[in-house]
Amino acid sequence: YSRALANGQQFLIPNQSVEILYDLARIYRNTNSYGKYEVTLKKIVAGDTFFSSPQDDATRQAMLRVLRTHGLNKLLLLYRIHDKMARRAHSELGAFYYENGRYHDAILNLVFSTLSTFTTVMGRFEDKNPDWQFATAGDLFAQAKGDAAVSQYLIDAGIFKDLYYLADSLYADGEPDPASAIWKLVTQWSPHDNWYRLSVQQLRNPTIAPVTIPGS
Repeated sequence: YSRALANGQQFLIPNQSVEILYDLARIYRNTNSYGKYEVTLKKIVAGDTFFSSPQDDATRQAMLRVLRTHGLNKLLLLYRIHDKMARRAHSELGAFYYENGRYHDAILNLVFSTLSTFTTVMGRFEDKNPDWQFATAGDLFAQAKGDAAVSQYLIDAGIFKDLYYLADSLYADGEPDPASAIWKLVTQWSPHDNWYRLSVQQLRNPTIAPVTIPGS
């Protein structure tokens, strides 16, 4: 895979290159090659210029301040992420960083994956109705319930996993209030799956999971 990617980079369209990198990342994860796993995913998110560009660092930090100070609802009202190719890499990096105790990095990547997913949903609603509006994340989920395709997309995109890990990372980084609000959101709108059960547990007795993956 890596040799094919290096030798054929100039002949591949961007989507093909990214899919090969995702395949490589999966192999590295499954073989516990965590350093290579992280590096491979970071190659994908490097293509997200808003995430990687030094010129946008002030905006990225402002996003994190909004989340910490005003919560997820305000974040969704103020920002959108249109890069879809890196969404899954941000999601995987977010969970990976949480699992090895790098909470700030986890939060930043999970903000990007979460916003990317919600931006896609917002775009679908706006295509149907240019005057469409929403007020909160709960409002978005309520409207999504009336659209089977949107509801399925949210599940397939792993939004409840991302939200759960985002809340866990915020709590571990000393932000219990926005964390609790997000756990509550997951319990209200997710199917009664693993992320629902874990969020219920965290609301009852919040804990920080022990580091299970060694740092790269």
